[in-house]
Amino acid sequence: MNLHPVYQSLVSEWEAELEATEKKIFQALRHAMPGGCTRRQLVSIVFGVDIAGDEDINNNTYDRKVRKTIEHMRENLIPIFSSSGESGYRLDISEVSISMMVAEWQRRMEKYEEKIGRARVLINRIRQVGESALPVELPQEPKQISLFG
Repeated sequence: MNLHPVYQSLVSEWEAELEATEKKIFQALRHAMPGGCTRRQLVSIVFGVDIAGDEDINNNTYDRKVRKTIEHMRENLIPIFSSSGESGYRLDISEVSISMMVAEWQRRMEKYEEKIGRARVLINRIRQVGESALPVELPQEPKQISLFG
């Protein structure tokens, strides 16, 4: 797989730091039990970097390393819980919590399957009509017919 040189550099850096990063994340989450840590807190604890409250954390390379490390830890069956309804991560071996997280992932997967289906329809359309698949303007939303007015 050919990665962009900047991304390849980040991946190499992450791999070199993986074991130490995992230990710091695990210790932070263990210390915070039964609560958890936000992504900003984990970046601060693991890397000693404070992300300003108004900074978009999604564009932060330290946060990306934390998320990628947590993904790796989960692959190794470390019970790290997260939910879009709550900020951050926590260690949790509750079957209910893990089932909730799995259900959320299932819903996301279904949304991606829908997106993939639409993309495949678009590919077929492009194959059939070529450049004319590109609209000249945005399609108009059909107006809702009201039964009451």
